[in-house]
Amino acid sequence: MEFQNNQTTTRLETRHVKEIQRRGLPLDWTSANCRSVSAEDASFRLGYKAKSGGILLEGTGIQIQFKPDKPWRDDKTKKAPKYRTPLGDYDAILLNHPEDPHFWHNLEALKEKAYKIDGHPCLVITEGVFTGVALFAIGLIPVVLLGVELGLTSAKSDLQGKRYLVPSLERLAKAGFGFIFCFDADAATKPGVNWAQRKLAHQLKTFKVPLFNATGLWDCDDSYPNGNKGADDYIQNHGATKFIHEVIAKCMPIHKWEKLFDEPPAVDWSEPQSYLGTIGFWQSGKEGDVRWEPRCNFDFAIERELSSSDGGGFVLQLKPEWEPKQYRVLVKAEDLTSPKKFSEALSKALGFVVIVSLTKWELNALFAAKQAVYRRTRGGQIFKSIDRYGQQENGLWVFENTQFTPSGQQTTENDSLTVFDPALGKEDFIPCPIQAQGNGTVGLKRLVDAARVVFGTENIHQFLLCCGWVIAGLHFQAIQTAEGRFPILNAYGSVGTGKTIALEAALSMVGTNWADDGMISKVSISAVYEHLSKTGSLPVIWDDPPRGDNTRELDEFCKAVYNAKPRVVRGNRQTPHSPIGFTTNHILGGEHDAAFTRFSRVPFYDCGNIQGIPDLKAAMKVASGSFEELIRIGYHPGDINAIEREFLARLPLAHARIAWNLALIVFYAEKLVELIDGCEQPRSWVLDNLIPIENDADNAGDSIADFIRCLQSLEGKDAIGSWDKRLFTDENGVQWVAIYPGSVWSEVQKAFNPATYNQKSLKVQLVKVGGVVDKAVRFYASRDEVLAYNRALLTAKCDTQGKLIRPHPPQKKMKKAWLIPLDLFGLDLLDIDPDDEPPNNPTDDDPGNGSGGSSNNSTDWDDIPTDTQLVPNCETVETAETAETFESNDWVSSWDDLVAGVSSLKPPQGNLETEQVEIAQANTALTKDMNEVCDELADKLVETSLDPVSEVSLTSTTHFQGLQPETPLGFAQEHPVSFVSEVSNSAVATSPIKDDTPRTLTLRDASGTLIELPAEYPGSRARNQTKEPRLIAKLLRTMQCKADWETIVNKYGEVRALWVWRWHFNQSERQVLANIIVGNCEQGKLDLW
Repeated sequence: MEFQNNQTTTRLETRHVKEIQRRGLPLDWTSANCRSVSAEDASFRLGYKAKSGGILLEGTGIQIQFKPDKPWRDDKTKKAPKYRTPLGDYDAILLNHPEDPHFWHNLEALKEKAYKIDGHPCLVITEGVFTGVALFAIGLIPVVLLGVELGLTSAKSDLQGKRYLVPSLERLAKAGFGFIFCFDADAATKPGVNWAQRKLAHQLKTFKVPLFNATGLWDCDDSYPNGNKGADDYIQNHGATKFIHEVIAKCMPIHKWEKLFDEPPAVDWSEPQSYLGTIGFWQSGKEGDVRWEPRCNFDFAIERELSSSDGGGFVLQLKPEWEPKQYRVLVKAEDLTSPKKFSEALSKALGFVVIVSLTKWELNALFAAKQAVYRRTRGGQIFKSIDRYGQQENGLWVFENTQFTPSGQQTTENDSLTVFDPALGKEDFIPCPIQAQGNGTVGLKRLVDAARVVFGTENIHQFLLCCGWVIAGLHFQAIQTAEGRFPILNAYGSVGTGKTIALEAALSMVGTNWADDGMISKVSISAVYEHLSKTGSLPVIWDDPPRGDNTRELDEFCKAVYNAKPRVVRGNRQTPHSPIGFTTNHILGGEHDAAFTRFSRVPFYDCGNIQGIPDLKAAMKVASGSFEELIRIGYHPGDINAIEREFLARLPLAHARIAWNLALIVFYAEKLVELIDGCEQPRSWVLDNLIPIENDADNAGDSIADFIRCLQSLEGKDAIGSWDKRLFTDENGVQWVAIYPGSVWSEVQKAFNPATYNQKSLKVQLVKVGGVVDKAVRFYASRDEVLAYNRALLTAKCDTQGKLIRPHPPQKKMKKAWLIPLDLFGLDLLDIDPDDEPPNNPTDDDPGNGSGGSSNNSTDWDDIPTDTQLVPNCETVETAETAETFESNDWVSSWDDLVAGVSSLKPPQGNLETEQVEIAQANTALTKDMNEVCDELADKLVETSLDPVSEVSLTSTTHFQGLQPETPLGFAQEHPVSFVSEVSNSAVATSPIKDDTPRTLTLRDASGTLIELPAEYPGSRARNQTKEPRLIAKLLRTMQCKADWETIVNKYGEVRALWVWRWHFNQSERQVLANIIVGNCEQGKLDLW
């Protein structure tokens, strides 16, 4: 883009034009004095290598100034200068007039055009070409200096080290022009600028021209993007007319301005003096000469006097000796107690070392004198130093780059009388949010639009609830004051569900950096307290807090921070002023009921589109531009209480806190949706999804399945057993797996330490899937008693009459149990032995008997008739784990009589033919007795509807080790299968030890063929085919003849049928089935096809 004036054609690149337009400068005036140049051209004009292109600023003379697009540093210890000048001598810049190329040639004509004070023509001395252009364009004639110090020549250019006016300024002074000093607004509080201006004024006085000061007649204002700092900024913000009337017209004569510095303090402190950017003393030599003795390599002035709970302090404008730049530094009262602490405080704030060689008395005298000057020239205005980032105690919001009133209106330091302290969190790194440029609700709309893509329909409401909690956190102070509590967010879900990115996006509404700095991890409780005490209403998220030994401490922390209770350690009181939330894989507070009710739990599920994350990250950078809108929402307890009442009606089983916790974040989530004109309905989603969970219920699924797998694994290790897990039949005949959670969970946690659930979350999930909690069930009293009893059975002996001397059975005890639906184990009544654990003689009104009601007709150990024999080391031995007790006592006795009959057989002796006849006769009699017993057994099965199945799950491991192999009975030649083992007389006399735990076995049929049975069911055990072994078991139970057996084998295979025959039936049933299989019953046909 080209601009034409009367003298030359100047080319400005588009990016430079935009910069000039942003400054509000007229293009015709800037094009007359500015042009774009490359790095090569800039190097030629500067006389040294330029590392970037930029804007070349030049007037009518030879003096130029260069503004690089990318400033660079010559010395890495210094900040890169925004402007560059040629090396060597320098001069003032007299700007080109866009319409009059001879503007500076006729000085007498120039006097007529100049601004007049008391009829005397005056030029305006300022710093910077852009400021000069702004003044020139409104009718004021500027003399542009490269710097306040650069109105005088360098002392190095004079043999005597003296400084004079630069040539252009000297020429105008000789012509009789008066001058108005008009430097930046903050220069009035900068000792270096004041000192340089006084030196320049002193030199101009030699020409007997009038001098005036306009520097410092307006204030900087951070509410404006440009800070209202320079004269060009003021003109852009307030207009030319106001600048001339309020600033130029009110400039004061230079001698009055100088009196502000020359007037002695009321009390002579004999304080150190300032000279040439240093602080020290004038010392007289022996010959009467005076020399300067510096003590500090910097100078400063007090800009603000502060009050605070720590004793107050000062805001200093400090200028190092070696550079013209001035720094703003806040020092506290404790920093002034010694020169060492003062030096350390300054060095820490500045980032480089400064020297303080004053005594303690001299330092005190220096600040006393500086404070007196401040109170005399600034009216003694006292400002307040912040004690936290964010919202202050009076409701004011203070950040590094902006301030807001409690109602959300932007304000300034001068209006609020509150000063930001950048060093507040340096020691413990307490971050402060950085606000994006205000954009109304645009930032919020962009954030939620991007979130809809990332989180999808499954998690968008969870994201909105997290946003609701963050927005509520911005009103933490008002809510805590009114309610004395604030909910703790717990966003939980498995890895990869997006809970962390959701909280980061929600935190981005607080500040552009808050997604990172507002998310803490791997910190101590003490550090978290310090963070919460140094921030005000700034939500913080603790990502993945530690578990294990620290769980109890974390629960106690949550319990206290919910009510903002302070932590007091050795007199240090840390009161939380901000809320905290958590992201976890598990639910927090599960082991601490009081902590559990203080959370607002939000579950995240595995769903979403990670392709949208880049857009979400971009939206997070501008989301805090809507900060004002969020503050304006305010706190409305009436509306929140209405939502709470709606939730309470649906939460009869939950703690009252939970309804309010959810109501608060739902209210602010709805406000967010309202601000962006969204369609989501957070309240309805909570009613449909969270309220049922919180009403003493929770999500079910993988956690329950994992818990059951843990149970089955621990059962095989004797970690759990009939003392805390058993089959239970309730009063309605429904069968459950009952566990005593007190001991079961401790074993699960000790062995597996589940990362995604705990006992509390497991309980609510169990209720949701139809389980029952806190049911009184009778278990064996202790693990030790059960294991001791089982060991005693293995070594039990018989009395002189051959009867077993039974050890005393374990004691039983009522315990609060969880009832787990049987189908969650993937089993039914064919897989688990019947409920044979009735209570020991309970009363009719005992609510906790083992069967769910009265069980006076149930059989217990003491009810077994005396003629029942339990044979050790045989299949019919009962154990505390797998005892099979039936309704009919005489049936058990009959079976034992049959075993005894088998035991009475003697080994063959004498003539072989005679012995074979005797054996055949004995087997015939035994078969007849066996058939009678089987018929009686079948009748009993029909009468009692007994489902004699294994109590131990198919994946369990037996409690007994080193068991003897199973052996055939006396009629082994008729038995379809048997173990591969040597058949001895002793084996015939006894039955093998009972063991219902599936394991690999080798069987042998009547023809001698070996058949391998695996430990696991040889067929498919997928979820949709888990009932195949049960179906085979049912078919075997209904089998009537050998042909039926062959039909079953043809359909399912011999190995599968034998596996079910072996592991789904006890020995008594197997004997009955064996008799049918060999053909000892009437013929029938089982139609499976």
